[in-house]
Amino acid sequence: ISDDRIQKGRDYKTVTEITQSGDDFTWTQFYPSNTKITNNFTIGKESEMHTFSGKTFKATVSMEGGKLTVSFPNYHHVSEISGGKLVEVNTLPQAFNAEKVMQ
Repeated sequence: ISDDRIQKGRDYKTVTEITQSGDDFTWTQFYPSNTKITNNFTIGKESEMHTFSGKTFKATVSMEGGKLTVSFPNYHHVSEISGGKLVEVNTLPQAFNAEKVMQ
């Protein structure tokens, strides 16, 4: 990935708002493009999810050691609160072209 593209990714600021009631979560992300995406899910139950690109799919979110984990169509996502900040790690399958995700 070019240095320019890496810097754009670093400068891109998304605000995430998470509310939890027991095993029920509402996860809303506010993007600089004035786009807002909200996903509601219950730990251990299949839920309908929406992506930034407008795609809809079903996934089951798990809680493992205080981390939320979910496998999306093209990657695996892990989220946790660390040092008062939300840390999100996305892992792509080796066979998947990372450039497609960045476009």
